[in-house]
Amino acid sequence: MIRKPFSYNAKEIDIRDFPLVFDDILIVPEYSEIETRKEIDVSLELVNLYDEKIKVSLPIINTPHPEIDESNINIFIKNGLIFNVPRFGKYYEKRKEIAKRIKKKDGYVMLSIGLNDFELTKDLIKNKFVDFVCFDLAHGTHPFLLEFLNKLIDLKTIKNINSITIGNLGNIKEYKSLYFKFLKDYNKTSFPKSIKVGIGNGSTCLTRLKTGVGVPQFFALKEFRKTFPDFIIISDGGINYIGDIAKALIYADLVFIGKLLFKCKNITKKIVKKNKFLYNKYFGLSLYKDKKLKSDKDYIEGGKGLVRIEYFNLEELIKDIKQSLQSTLSYCGCNNLYEFKSKVSYYIVNKNTLKENSLRFDND
Repeated sequence: MIRKPFSYNAKEIDIRDFPLVFDDILIVPEYSEIETRKEIDVSLELVNLYDEKIKVSLPIINTPHPEIDESNINIFIKNGLIFNVPRFGKYYEKRKEIAKRIKKKDGYVMLSIGLNDFELTKDLIKNKFVDFVCFDLAHGTHPFLLEFLNKLIDLKTIKNINSITIGNLGNIKEYKSLYFKFLKDYNKTSFPKSIKVGIGNGSTCLTRLKTGVGVPQFFALKEFRKTFPDFIIISDGGINYIGDIAKALIYADLVFIGKLLFKCKNITKKIVKKNKFLYNKYFGLSLYKDKKLKSDKDYIEGGKGLVRIEYFNLEELIKDIKQSLQSTLSYCGCNNLYEFKSKVSYYIVNKNTLKENSLRFDND
């Protein structure tokens, strides 16, 4: 997916070696000669399914949540961001229409797919209505994924299979097992080098609490990057603050955001007022019930709750993310994301640092 190679030389300033989450680290400030943060480039060069270069303004992608209101799609297009088309709810039967509309406006489309979406995916790729495809599975080692993938990469329209993302994965062995099984069972010589990393770390996810299964997100990203330095890595989950995006980008190329989006007033039309504050309803996708998809099912590992609104609209959030990332790079003396990945260092910190990181007022 990415044309220009990165140099990953992140330094871990600690002798300990144990699984970490984003709260366990802080990025180290470095000497900087940057005069203004406004000139710092936080865009990313990508290559789509058809081997065409594109440039996105920020290395973020929306979680494919069905409650995202369609009115926000034009904001993604206007700001040069990828829109990840959800596969549930009101989007289910409109995915082709939405993808076509975005491409007509020169926007960028990622299609999140399930194991029953081959015909739709084939049609969209044939007509070049989608730039990237992402398997949207709770556990990306499902055996039917390989059967789907085999048919997908045989499509003549696809020139770059690395714009097909395998997900979700949590450790290296999962990917290697898929890789060798695919090459053996389907007599292929190549396999997508794009992965979505994250098991049980979403803000609405109960997987770790119900099953005991998961991998700390920062650790997972680090291990995948160390093993696969030239892969496209998408970080999915674990983002509580904008600063976590910067931490994820130490090892990831792109970052999914979900809960952050639901801090915007206009992201949905299901706003709740409580104790003088406005909230958006937010829930895990395994809770979503759709009769057409027969998804009223067992094995529920999703939670639900309210997210307090902090931004008047999506534009404000996008601006805040951009300026925050520019500030991160400024503190590190980096002019762009490519420099950041090659120069960044981080400290491993203890739990007391969380208190120091937070706002502290007398009325708390």
